[in-house]
Amino acid sequence: MNVILSLTISSLAIFGLVVIPFLGVWVAHLNVLFGIVIPYIAVIIFFLGMIYRVVKWAKSPVPFRIPTTCSQQKSLPWIKYTYVDKLDNPSTRLGVLRSSSSAPFSEIQGCNSAQGKMSDTHLLSGSGLGPWRFTIVFWLL
Repeated sequence: MNVILSLTISSLAIFGLVVIPFLGVWVAHLNVLFGIVIPYIAVIIFFLGMIYRVVKWAKSPVPFRIPTTCSQQKSLPWIKYTYVDKLDNPSTRLGVLRSSSSAPFSEIQGCNSAQGKMSDTHLLSGSGLGPWRFTIVFWLL
């Protein structure tokens, strides 16, 4: 399709969508229809569509949980599942609780390893206290 033709058709469609409510309200006095009924129908259709999509997504088959961390999830018996893997990508609820509760306190190492150094009047590298404080606040909220 030609660019000019597609722009013309799109502009006419937008113009029609704007003119129809104006004519309906000013000429036909359909204030209730355009001010109450159609917006409510639009919101209901939106929420029904969202519910439909979530149900459709929930019914789709997934062979195993998709890991969101860099560790291999416990999915195959011949893959080693070490303590680090259990902490990084837990497969049980107790492991999730352990991983979540230890996450903010493991950031203390970043605080201790970085040191601020001065060169003339400029700070070359600061301490890791800022990210560590942000992590503590994030996990406590």
